[in-house]
Amino acid sequence: MADDYERLHELLGDPVGDWLPNVLPRSGRRALDLGCGTGRHAVLLAERFEQVDAIDPSGPMIALARSRRARPNITYRQAGILEVEGAGCYDFVFSAATLHHLPDLSAALRHIRTLVAPGGRVVLIDVVSPRPANPHGLGCSLRRKPVAF
Repeated sequence: MADDYERLHELLGDPVGDWLPNVLPRSGRRALDLGCGTGRHAVLLAERFEQVDAIDPSGPMIALARSRRARPNITYRQAGILEVEGAGCYDFVFSAATLHHLPDLSAALRHIRTLVAPGGRVVLIDVVSPRPANPHGLGCSLRRKPVAF
């Protein structure tokens, strides 16, 4: 699955990766990539932050990230969002195309909130659909929706 995920990004491109540098602070101490997959976005965070913690529940995704996108300031770890510790220690928390996989979105958002340092930023990007859950994201619309939590 991890190799298929990589091939899909190579074929379709990475619009989130193209956009992400535009919203990142110039520098920071710690960033967190939730659902990092193969580490594509973690390397972008590593260009601006002293330390990046990149987590994903998939062992094969983490293995591929470690082999292809290792950086001295990135720590890849197999874990779920609710397993991340470090209350108030992240200057930037990022997640792309991960939250729709979670069984309890409210619990995840509450936990994410605890991880953010005072004055820190959270950027969550995910699939939004007015229709019932679609496992392939087909027919879904993208829109910007600021959420206070």
